Amino acid sequence: MAPYCHGAPPPTSPRHPVTPSPCHPITELRSACFWRAVLAEALATLIFVGVVLGASAAPGPLAPALAGGLVAVALPHTLGAPQANPALTLALLCTRKLSALRGAAGLLAQCTGAVLASAAARSALPDDASLVTRVSVPPVPVPVPVPVPVPAGAEAGPWPQVSAAGTAGQAWGWETFATFQLALAAFATADRAAGPAGLALGSAVAAGALAAGPFSGGSMNPARSLGPAIVTGIWDDHWRGHGGQRGQAMRELRSSSFWRAVLAEFLGSLLYALLGLGASLRWAPGPHGVLGAALAFGLAQATLVQALGHVSGGHLNPAITLAFLLASQLSLPRALGYLLAQLLGALAGAGVLYGVTPAPVRGTLGLSALHPSVGLGQGTVVELLLTAQFILCVFASFDDRHDGRPRSAALPVGFSLALGHLFGIHYTGAGMNPARSFAPAVITRNFTNHWVYWAGPLLGAVLAALLYEFALCPRPRSLAERLAVLKGEPPAAEPPPEPPAEPLELKTQGL
Repeated sequence: MAPYCHGAPPPTSPRHPVTPSPCHPITELRSACFWRAVLAEALATLIFVGVVLGASAAPGPLAPALAGGLVAVALPHTLGAPQANPALTLALLCTRKLSALRGAAGLLAQCTGAVLASAAARSALPDDASLVTRVSVPPVPVPVPVPVPVPAGAEAGPWPQVSAAGTAGQAWGWETFATFQLALAAFATADRAAGPAGLALGSAVAAGALAAGPFSGGSMNPARSLGPAIVTGIWDDHWRGHGGQRGQAMRELRSSSFWRAVLAEFLGSLLYALLGLGASLRWAPGPHGVLGAALAFGLAQATLVQALGHVSGGHLNPAITLAFLLASQLSLPRALGYLLAQLLGALAGAGVLYGVTPAPVRGTLGLSALHPSVGLGQGTVVELLLTAQFILCVFASFDDRHDGRPRSAALPVGFSLALGHLFGIHYTGAGMNPARSFAPAVITRNFTNHWVYWAGPLLGAVLAALLYEFALCPRPRSLAERLAVLKGEPPAAEPPPEPPAEPLELKTQGL
């Protein structure tokens, strides 16, 4: 994915030798080259993954290795300079040869293209087995044939497997080595023309796939492994391709309720930032309207809790998510998904506000800022106290032991947030939400004292969670139960109640 901004000359090599220019995120989003590069990443990944999956129907690693190598040779000639591989995109980000915005957009495009290619391949191939890179189990040393269990939804087929002595750790090692030599070839050919560079990259892809294929399937590309895993639901040893976790986290990531909740957090944060920050703008000279801004933030929170609370809980705030995580009322994978969705949603809302607001009115776009007379320590304490009272209200309103439901929680939560703004706007601008403070800081590129709006609310969230969960209204749960919630494990089924014993009848028998 090309790192240059619109108006700059394109790179002369297929693997990005040019350091990205310091382009403003909004300017970059408006550039045609940005969206062409995103489209090229999606299309290149779709082509690469589709070709490799189609060739994987043949037994052995030779066919997919050659197919991957040949398509890697062709892509620099047809689509310019796509990575089509999250591992290469991450390498470019780490070496600052790609901007963060283009890197994030490239990763999303690559995963989307891989999923589309996997869905198309699944409909065309006779079974699911050839789609998924998988570590096999060593054969059972018995003289009679033993049926090998196949995951649900997959037929027996040419799985890319490890050798008889191979293990998941060895497969991970081969994947690491193969990806390392591929990335090294990409950097080494950065100054070459498309022809020689494409040939070198294709050779590296084929060599890595042939070397690691008997052990791990020779993926070298997290998107190529992620797409089939999502489509087929087979996540066996998927961690070796991503360096992540397995087990319960994968089960939750595969659930539709998880992605609906993440989408709800993204949309809710987008609307919260758009409405709240929009109400903070000054359209006419004069004193700042504290009451209007406070009511806007409070009403926005109440409305979105009412609309989205039954889907995700209506957090819309990394501080609330952290508090529920510490209280063992939210799993770690869900908390991370919420946090990412909240930051991206708030950033998108601030971006929309920036685009629809006239330039003379934008100002600082509702940026949280300390009063000149308020010190950093004072501002942090104010943010801590405001966020703590808000999250205590959230805990009490959503507590199922007190008939806490999103419908009944929306109004008190909105009042609590508005109250915090009425007090805190004069001191700190009343951040109370790191995502709400982060978005205008990114758009305006003003991070003065920005750490206050992370430290204060997050410390307030920790304080409120500890107070409510362990002092004010403790839950009688063991450490094992709390860890199970954090892992995303389903709650243990309660044993059925014992039937009531029949009453004893005392009978007297006449003599």
